[in-house]
Amino acid sequence: MIRKIRLTIGFTASMFAGAVGVSRATVTAWESAKWNPNREHIQKICALAPTPDYSQDFMIKNHRNRIAEQMWAKVQADNINRHREIVEKGRK
Repeated sequence: MIRKIRLTIGFTASMFAGAVGVSRATVTAWESAKWNPNREHIQKICALAPTPDYSQDFMIKNHRNRIAEQMWAKVQADNINRHREIVEKGRK
């Protein structure tokens, strides 16, 4: 979502970071969903957005959904790994 906004307005990550008041590394972390912007930064991002489709509530919900999906994927991967460990122990 953040990357889409940034690219739509034609900003580099550095330009976007300057406009929002964060480092380029922070923008990269937001775009990869490693971190989430706080409400103040979301307000600034929404102000830069090209259309009103990017409301603060929409952006917050979108980021929460992405984090939930990542957490679920990690749980599934952990379960697969545990299953493999159990199978390997059974073979010994």
